[in-house]
Amino acid sequence: MTAHKNCRYVLVAAVTTALSIVGLEGSATAAEFTARDITDLLFKIDGSQRPDFSRRNLADLDLSGVDFKSANLAGADLFGVDMSRANLSGADLTGAHLDRVIIIGANFDRAQLPGVTMLRPTTISSLDAPLRS
Repeated sequence: MTAHKNCRYVLVAAVTTALSIVGLEGSATAAEFTARDITDLLFKIDGSQRPDFSRRNLADLDLSGVDFKSANLAGADLFGVDMSRANLSGADLTGAHLDRVIIIGANFDRAQLPGVTMLRPTTISSLDAPLRS
């Protein structure tokens, strides 16, 4: 192995370790589902069922406008997810990781949020955006 490749592997290992220490390691791995998988599953579920995405890695997906139908998202990794205009009413987000999530216009009515981490969320797109009263 060349010295250049060896340095790159050492750097990747160091960054992965640093992310793990600060609790952001989930963002370095691929999501377990695609956005299409999730929307297809939610479309097929009727009102008597509760979708279960607990402890799943859903990092970096575009789930804007999705109706989560009171889903169980407890402990889920939602790092960097775009949830603009998503309906999360009644969802269980206990202990979920919502770091760097985009939640512009998202509905959190009756959502369970104890233990949620939400480092640097995007809640408005610009300072010129009109405020709701």
